Amino acid sequence: MYYILMLVDFTKNFLTGGLLSALIAWLATIGNTKLLNLSAFIYAAPTVFFYLINIVWQKTNRKTALEFSKHCIYGTIMSGFIVLINYYYLIRKYSRKNVLIINIIMLSLILFVYQILF
Repeated sequence: MYYILMLVDFTKNFLTGGLLSALIAWLATIGNTKLLNLSAFIYAAPTVFFYLINIVWQKTNRKTALEFSKHCIYGTIMSGFIVLINYYYLIRKYSRKNVLIINIIMLSLILFVYQILF
């Protein structure tokens, strides 16, 4: 019975998170500038964080929620840094291919350093 409840809970969280991601992706592909800007804001705003912190806190305890939040801060700082770098590359009119390669390299380095430090 325990496993069935876990599966139901997992399915609910999976579908809710998937729907949130699908909404953001859908808004980004419509082609309307205002909706595109809205999707960027929803993505950058802590919309997903509110959802995830609720799940973490509900399933664990305050200490785990604090740890989760601390690592979200690290990720947010790195995301802001990467957005600024991408903004610079867009201003400088780098090709999409070059920006993609640079992003893959930055992501790999950030994940490597994160793994070592934490």
